[in-house]
Amino acid sequence: MSPSPAGFVVCGKTTFDVFACVRCGGRRRVLASLTAPGGGRAIVEHLALPSRPAKRAPAQGPPQSAGC
Repeated sequence: MSPSPAGFVVCGKTTFDVFACVRCGGRRRVLASLTAPGGGRAIVEHLALPSRPAKRAPAQGPPQSAGC
C-alpha cells in the first residue's frame, strides 16, 4: 500500500480528508503539535477535564431468572 498524502486517512477503500470541516466545507488547520509525553495531559488537566480513564465497575454474575 502506498503512503497517503498528508491530511488524508485511508479506511478500507474510502479516503477521508481529515482537514475538511463537515459543517461549512472549509479547511481546518493544525494549531499545535504535541511532542512531549506529558504535554497532552497538562492541557487536559488545565481545562478541568478528566485525564485518566474512568475505573471499571466490578464484574457481575449472570442475571437470575425470576421464575426459578
